Amino acid sequence: MTTATHPALAASAVRSPVYLSADELALRWHKTLRTIQRMVSDGKIAPVRINRTPLFDLGDVEAYEQAMRGLQAVAPPVPAVEPAIQLAAPRRLRPRVPIMRVIGDHRALRARINLDM
Repeated sequence: MTTATHPALAASAVRSPVYLSADELALRWHKTLRTIQRMVSDGKIAPVRINRTPLFDLGDVEAYEQAMRGLQAVAPPVPAVEPAIQLAAPRRLRPRVPIMRVIGDHRALRARINLDM
């Protein structure tokens, strides 16, 4: 036994929009909820608000994904340009102190501490 359905009902069932919540969209794109909210505030994606809840039409989401796939093509690398002038090596910020001078100062300081006791 077959059941007959009205053609208008069958067509509306096929065309019924599927909506994703912001959490579901964040999971789909592997992003945080805050990133999805920022994309909405920047105008990159537009939600449909139902009872103050932002919902995203699956067709719009897939269209956005297709548009982004076209933008993510990697451009060929640009060759580096040699600088026209040769830069001098950086100067030392402080002069080198001979090691013996540092050791000598250390021994003198230690001797002074021992004398003060």
